[in-house]
Amino acid sequence: MAANFSLLLIFSPTIMDFPLFSGFYIEWSDIVLLFFILSSITIGVAMALFSAAWTIMDVGIVSTNKEKVENKRDPVELKSVGGWYLAFLKGYAGISALIALYTFIIDLIDIYGSEVHYSVIMIFAILPLIIAIWIIPAIIIFDKTYEKRKKYVLKFSKKIGIKQEIHMKITKAEILKDL
Repeated sequence: MAANFSLLLIFSPTIMDFPLFSGFYIEWSDIVLLFFILSSITIGVAMALFSAAWTIMDVGIVSTNKEKVENKRDPVELKSVGGWYLAFLKGYAGISALIALYTFIIDLIDIYGSEVHYSVIMIFAILPLIIAIWIIPAIIIFDKTYEKRKKYVLKFSKKIGIKQEIHMKITKAEILKDL
């Protein structure tokens, strides 16, 4: 998601006209440097969005359709709120990052033409590894603050009305062959 945000911003008129970044548009290699500068900023935004989902999943907040199907033959479903949010973010981050990368490379070739070196594609091939290395400290801090975050979210959820606990008993389901 950080890469996607950076790729979307890099050729935006706002960034191109910003005095601090305007010097980066002289050569194509400076564009790659600008991408990494923007990524170091947008990674904070992406981590904030994803950490909310991880926190909700850690706490175990779930939703159910129990009231909606009480007198119906539909099954009761139990869904993780954090899992739903995380699936949405992953879908957006994955698909839009591919589209943004494609658009970025096309724009780069369109603006700088044959000056663009093939190494640009190689740099973006190792991008996931570079971003993973950047977020390692945040993940360590996130793990260290697990209990504190859990207490805070549970306290906050009770204030907004999320009070019920779900007690589940899972039994083995068997299919009868001879009816």
